[in-house]
Amino acid sequence: MQVTSFSPGAASVVVNPSGLTLQIADVRVNVHGHWHYEYKKIIKIKDSGSFDVSVQGASISVRILLGMDSPMSGRPTILSSSCVDDVQKVKVKFHGGASWLYNLFDHNVAKSLKSNLKDLLCKSALKAINEDAAKKLATLKVTVPIKGIGSLDYRLISAPAFYNGFIEAGFKVQMHLTSLILPHDNLIQGEVFWTGDATEAPFSPPVVSDPPRDMAMRTIWLTDYIINTLTYVVHKHGVLNYDLTPNDLDPKDRGILNTTCSSLICFGSVLSVREKFPNSAIAVAMATSKPPTLAISPAGVHVAFEGRMNFSVFPLDSNERTSRHSPMLSAMLPILFAIDMRKGQHSKVSTSVTQLGLNDMLKEGIALPDIDNVEYVNPSLILMKPCPLHIVASLKL
Repeated sequence: MQVTSFSPGAASVVVNPSGLTLQIADVRVNVHGHWHYEYKKIIKIKDSGSFDVSVQGASISVRILLGMDSPMSGRPTILSSSCVDDVQKVKVKFHGGASWLYNLFDHNVAKSLKSNLKDLLCKSALKAINEDAAKKLATLKVTVPIKGIGSLDYRLISAPAFYNGFIEAGFKVQMHLTSLILPHDNLIQGEVFWTGDATEAPFSPPVVSDPPRDMAMRTIWLTDYIINTLTYVVHKHGVLNYDLTPNDLDPKDRGILNTTCSSLICFGSVLSVREKFPNSAIAVAMATSKPPTLAISPAGVHVAFEGRMNFSVFPLDSNERTSRHSPMLSAMLPILFAIDMRKGQHSKVSTSVTQLGLNDMLKEGIALPDIDNVEYVNPSLILMKPCPLHIVASLKL
């Protein structure tokens, strides 16, 4: 058999307090095939030919409920509570052989096909939802290991709630860090914990308001809460502390930290340092004095951090790891960045941040959740309050 034409009809998804309803109406399909039979009893009879089947006005309406299996696992569940289908018209036409005879009974064949199709539509839909989809969700990974960093936990904390026009899913992403290596991936929402220390951050996530009804079919809220919990955790556990010594630089650049040098770009170019600490090298111990913060608003993205830099010296002819460092200078360094996705500014310096890879990251885009046979139409990224970052898009089946 071969499908010669297919019209998917009109599909719609209706969301209301009683659940989600998927409706597909006015599906049309034409099928062409070949038939053959042979009877080998008393009298040998055989015949063959072709046939055309036309199905018109097929429709189906499926009620779907989303839930949560248990607070411990936090996996989503799916269940179809009802299904209604219909096939308005089925036509059958035989060709070749004794088709003139078979076509006398084409309405009987069409009636039988129509009945079987009606049973098949809901049966297939219920199997796809209650068995296939439910089985996949039951084995859905809700904890993903991140090599060299820890793990990402995104369990549901409550069953999805249905309202007129939208679904609200209660979940909180948790990232458990086990390493002092900072991740380079873009975390979008949730909370960060240190493995073995699941202490809540001393601040709360922003309240997420209901989505505007006329904005788009799908809205994803991204807040700065995840970043701020990340910076809180890494500050608390000293991840942002760093000791800079000559061995951390390229061999050609190590002279920058020398106090006796002929180059203008070195600590020795400062007369008081050169005279007081000759033939020495500088070590810089850097640490944040409080957690860095990120704030997203319609005006842009603002990053603020405050740190302390302790400068010490050690003789050039000694082992920097075992020699005793003499304190030289301690300084506080408050810095505020205002990022407009293209350039960065802080208290005294205005510079392009392209070297930080921000533009390269943004060129790659933000990966939207992938759904089979669903296409995002006109996705947009919007900065707004109270939930700072929105990704909005319409969906096309």
